[in-house]
Amino acid sequence: MRRNTLFWLLGALACAVGTTAAVGVVNSGARFYLLQTWIFLIQAFPYLIAAALWLPWRSPDAVRIAQTLARALFYAAAVFYATMLTGIFPIGGDMIGLGVILVALTTLALIVSATIVAFAMLWVRRRRDRTPV
Repeated sequence: MRRNTLFWLLGALACAVGTTAAVGVVNSGARFYLLQTWIFLIQAFPYLIAAALWLPWRSPDAVRIAQTLARALFYAAAVFYATMLTGIFPIGGDMIGLGVILVALTTLALIVSATIVAFAMLWVRRRRDRTPV
C-alpha cells in the first residue's frame, strides 16, 4: 500500500513538473522564466515533503490516510495542471515564474495542513478508543 502512495505522489509530481516543462517549451515568451533548474526544484519540493511526511509510517491506519491524501493530491494536481495545458486557465507574462513558485508554496501549505488535520484526527480516534467508558 505504501508503494501505491508513492505512485500517486510520483504522478502528482509528474503533472507539476511536466506541465511547467511543457508550457516552457511551447510558450516562447515563458521559456526564459520556466525552463530554469531552480523552478523545477521548487516545483518538486512539495511532493518531496509529502513523501517524507507520508511514506515512513507503518501503522495500517496511517498508511491508509497517506494513500488517501496522496490520491487527493494527484487528482487536484491533474485537474489544476490540465487547465493550464488546455488553456482554460490562461498563463503567461513576465510573472509566470512567480506564479509557478506561488502554486508550489500553496501546494506545500495545503500538504502540511492536510497532514496535520488527518493525523490529528487519527490521534484523537486512537485516544478515544483507548479510553475506558
